[in-house]
Amino acid sequence: MIAHLAGRIGFVALGFVAGVAAGTASFFLFLTLISLVMPDGGLWDWLGLGPVLMIAVPLAFFFSFWLVAVSTFAQAALANLVTEFFVLRALPVHLAAAVIASLSGGVMLDPWWFAEMTRNKWLITLAAIAAALVGGLVHWAIAGRNAGLKGPHPALRATFSRGEGTDLGSP
Repeated sequence: MIAHLAGRIGFVALGFVAGVAAGTASFFLFLTLISLVMPDGGLWDWLGLGPVLMIAVPLAFFFSFWLVAVSTFAQAALANLVTEFFVLRALPVHLAAAVIASLSGGVMLDPWWFAEMTRNKWLITLAAIAAALVGGLVHWAIAGRNAGLKGPHPALRATFSRGEGTDLGSP
């Protein structure tokens, strides 16, 4: 039981880090796609990043990665506690948790973000939601589809109880 709990904590932590990394990278991708689809919106001008961002992408990525990780850690930990305890393995649950964590993390960073929504704020919010969906999908693929403190998925239990999957090539 302790080994399973330690394994679950490890997979959840790995899923969180990988989800934040994928979400952060895809956020910049979605901002780029939105600015290409709507060039008259001036999204890059509004952000004040433009060509400078293209030069400083690694620095912007790591800064954004840590900003997202710190601002969504508590929400993600609570969501993971709920999904692990209640064995919630459905993809929509994990996607919804990621979007809620992303939006609440954004509100923590700027409490007045939704007070006066302009077109560019809506586009950035749309990019953040899309990035949260990517991050939630990555987290679900790593840790969420086997969620549960009660042991591995029944199909995995049946496979290992039959002795399949345990042979590591030894004679």
